[in-house]
Amino acid sequence: MGLERQWLHAVKLGFEHPESGDYVEYESTYPTTSRLPSRPSERLTDAVPGQQALRPATSADLPSVAEIYLAARDAAPMPPTVHPPDEVRAWVNTWDLTRCTVWLALEDGAPIGFAR
Repeated sequence: MGLERQWLHAVKLGFEHPESGDYVEYESTYPTTSRLPSRPSERLTDAVPGQQALRPATSADLPSVAEIYLAARDAAPMPPTVHPPDEVRAWVNTWDLTRCTVWLALEDGAPIGFAR
């Protein structure tokens, strides 16, 4: 994928410090190279060569999400799957994107990952 930095990013992170027990909180802005939408309804349509982007998934993206899910599951050191690939694809295609948010990670405009 050619990532040159950590891809996971939180705008706000808070937790209980393991040594002091105090609650600490950190805030930052999104990295400019992430090209994150400013609103969940905004969709990035312009692919920038060599750049990663995040955007909310649409129902048209669900087949790609299913393939990413299957590839990740196959690559993970986990027990064998219970459901065959066609059942997983059918399940992912039932996700109601009005009730859950799925973020799609893209590189050069092509899906490479997702978060639900």
